[in-house]
Amino acid sequence: MHEKSAVLSAIIGTALDGVIATDRSGCIVGWNRVAERMFGWTEAEVQGSRLHERIVPQAERPLCAAGMERFAATGEARILGRRLELQAVRRDGTCIPIELSVMIAPNTGGDIFVAFLRDLTPQKEAARQIEQLQSEVIHLSRVNAMSTMASVLAHELNQPLTVAASYLASARKLRDRPPLEDGLDAWTIVERAEQAVHRAGDTIRSIRQMISDKPAPAEPVLVAELVAETCRLLGGSMAVRPSLEVGAGAERVLVSRVQVEQVLINLVKNASEAVAGTPDATIALTARREGDWVEIAVTDNGSGFTEALKKTLFSATYSTKENGMGIGLSVCRTIVEQHGGRIWLDDEPGRTTFRFTVPAAG
Repeated sequence: MHEKSAVLSAIIGTALDGVIATDRSGCIVGWNRVAERMFGWTEAEVQGSRLHERIVPQAERPLCAAGMERFAATGEARILGRRLELQAVRRDGTCIPIELSVMIAPNTGGDIFVAFLRDLTPQKEAARQIEQLQSEVIHLSRVNAMSTMASVLAHELNQPLTVAASYLASARKLRDRPPLEDGLDAWTIVERAEQAVHRAGDTIRSIRQMISDKPAPAEPVLVAELVAETCRLLGGSMAVRPSLEVGAGAERVLVSRVQVEQVLINLVKNASEAVAGTPDATIALTARREGDWVEIAVTDNGSGFTEALKKTLFSATYSTKENGMGIGLSVCRTIVEQHGGRIWLDDEPGRTTFRFTVPAAG
């Protein structure tokens, strides 16, 4: 008996988890310090009492007692060698989640059972907090996506809607007048306004596709057509009309027409604003073949950027304009990267160049 007590004391005293030892009838014969802190009972208070009367919730005590009686009669114990997650009750009546594993103490002739108990409250609380944080992150990501989409739409729709409004205003003035020298009459202007409104719809669909991170349908397009449409949409808002030089093999690109036009609109518009008021202002567009890619560059002789601004150019919060939303260059980068290309700035004294690459066609 002394040998059994020594073995039992060694097991209980060195355990880091709660340890409770019982005899075959379920009476408590061992209760370590961790169990005291876990359940609020001291070893002296529980010594000799039935285990299920101390830590098993009231509703489950009959089942626990029946299991002990079955073991005493038949030697059958269904919980041996298993890890179970259960609810246990503390001295103050509160329930805590525990992990329980039961073994027969060695060298005791099967007379002593040892239960190892771990309080799962910290893990459960941590899991609950993680789940809550994940839910909040999902919610915030949805709100952020909606905010981003709203900002992008407001930014990108401004140009085609401005063009449409301008055409309609001109049509109103010309409705009772003969055609202008360039052949434009009210109906032609209305037709162009309609085209601008359709482009606004195309822009909405393009931005929805971009934000959903799905690849945009690509088609072979002439670089010259992209530039011509860009200049037509910007119209009189440009400080100077850009020149265009297309190298051999760079005539056609495989892109989403509306999206890449939007990149050019942003870059040319920014270049035009940069050279406004500059003597001998120039904006030059070039396209050259680089392997399977076409590099398109927009160069102006405006004031350029400070070193501090260069670091934040493509962030969603960057803007050099007093009322700018800091969306344009961020959208350009997203569009170019979804085409598999990249966009960057070359800034030299007296010259600023934005370059981006898109797949070559053919």
